[in-house]
Amino acid sequence: VIAFVLYIAGISLMPDIRRVFMYHGAEHQVIHAWENGSEALSSDADSNSPLHPRCGTSFLMYVMIISIICYTIIDSLVYLFTGVSPAAHWRVLYHLPMIPLVMGISYEVLKAADRHLETSALARFLSKPGLWLQHLTTRKATPEMLEVAETAARMALGMEPAENAEIAED
Repeated sequence: VIAFVLYIAGISLMPDIRRVFMYHGAEHQVIHAWENGSEALSSDADSNSPLHPRCGTSFLMYVMIISIICYTIIDSLVYLFTGVSPAAHWRVLYHLPMIPLVMGISYEVLKAADRHLETSALARFLSKPGLWLQHLTTRKATPEMLEVAETAARMALGMEPAENAEIAED
């Protein structure tokens, strides 16, 4: 987890990646506006936070933490029943099939935490690591970036793009 956070912090110093992270923030700001029922997504998005509790960055943090917990439990059970700590190549054989389980648990924790964010201190606590990581992977966006994010969100949601949106045909 520390290596991943240091990697993200390191690449966030690169100007091009910083710009990507601004677009990531724009996406979140526009989604907040949409979730609040706004029609003018990009203009209303400017006041919203670039952090979002259901972000893929939060999901990645959950996957890392839950995989550490699950694999530690499984490895401990294997040691308990066999009396030996299996070599790395053997652990890979039973860790790999568990990836879908770890990802499924991570997804359900993410959704449950978001669903109860307003009412549960536990949900807010569980959301903190992902939101902390988003401080590295998101930035406040420029108005132009918010317009791009609005057009992308409208198209992804099956809505008509804003009147002033220019979409390149390629």
